[in-house]
Amino acid sequence: MNELIIIVSTLVTYWFYRERVYYPDSVRYSLGYKQHYPFNLRVVRIPYMTFLIPLLTYYYLIPFTSQALYGALLVLGLSGIYQQNIKGYKLIDGTAISFGLMSAICFNNNWLVPAFGFLILASLTKETMPVFIALWSMSFIPLIGFIVPLIVYFINPPIENDVIGGESEKYLKNPFNFKRFHSHLLHPVYFLSWGVLLAGLFYTGQYWQWVLAGVLIGYAQLFVATDRARLFQYSFPLVLIAVCNVIELNVFWVLINLYNPYQYIESGLKKDNVNYTKKDFDDLCNLITS
Repeated sequence: MNELIIIVSTLVTYWFYRERVYYPDSVRYSLGYKQHYPFNLRVVRIPYMTFLIPLLTYYYLIPFTSQALYGALLVLGLSGIYQQNIKGYKLIDGTAISFGLMSAICFNNNWLVPAFGFLILASLTKETMPVFIALWSMSFIPLIGFIVPLIVYFINPPIENDVIGGESEKYLKNPFNFKRFHSHLLHPVYFLSWGVLLAGLFYTGQYWQWVLAGVLIGYAQLFVATDRARLFQYSFPLVLIAVCNVIELNVFWVLINLYNPYQYIESGLKKDNVNYTKKDFDDLCNLITS
């Protein structure tokens, strides 16, 4: 019954978020595998796996809380994990997270063969996944997965220039000094976008060290990449463990999280829109490949 509730809720929200958004990364993932670092490492690009995340989160949470159902439904209100990855054309984060959750679930149940299989797939999708699978499974063993992107790097070395060029290329080549993207890191929206999950701040249970490490590593990504929720919210499975052990969840909290007015980083910061229209996207892809 719980699985059915999650599936129906996912399908309903999937319908509302079905409108496509074309990010700069959408262009990169549409133009093959010869890319600037780190996009050359992301060779598994299976689309449409984001809808699996709520159900996989439910199975992940079962060993840690009796509120796994509501914890999984809270994912529907995390723009960086669910909404942006549904809307984003050809983004690979939803696929990486899905494979990562599969691997963590298997590690937590000591199913080592499928655990390593999903670890490899997740690492081929996004090179940072071994560290997050290690955090989610609360084990250092998944860190061995860093061998995978290392091998891919030598098989498919990066090209010198980004396919898009311009400011994006400056950011890729010198992320620490590209201040335009890092000028708002202390803005409250970077914390308010968690919504109900902010209750996890009051968690003091047995997994608090892993929760803290996950949050810190999630936010640390903002110093070498553009400041989006689909980076720092990668710690969401651990934060959900904390939340489910702090407050008594119900439908009310799920709805509050779903309609959190601060869930979108860009709207909270009133930043310029850096996305493309469908026509701009097609024109840019055609221009690059011509």
